Amino acid sequence: LSWITLRQEHERPGALPQAFESALDAGRAEGLTFVASSPEDGRIEAFARTPLFDFKDDVVIRLRDAHGVATVVDIRSKSRVGMSDLGFNARRIDSLLSAMEAQGGRLDMDHAKAENPI
Repeated sequence: LSWITLRQEHERPGALPQAFESALDAGRAEGLTFVASSPEDGRIEAFARTPLFDFKDDVVIRLRDAHGVATVVDIRSKSRVGMSDLGFNARRIDSLLSAMEAQGGRLDMDHAKAENPI
């Protein structure tokens, strides 16, 4: 189970829609298959297939406004089956974060943790 919490900071308030589009673009680049997407709820649900055994991994991206100064992004990527993911989920999260940062967000990863914050 992999969770990363980050802040994608922009110079202006109301950056949540931009961060949401950035997350969708990052998911497309990663080859995710989208199951649900709700800009109003700041939630993207998708799955990815592992290259080794073609297993499905679930991916959830949650975005929420942090008082108009930043967008907090929580990303979860979890294997549906098996005891180990061989690091695929952590690499997927890193790739998604890198793609979002490349689109202009400044990632401030003050606390990253491997637990479910919900």
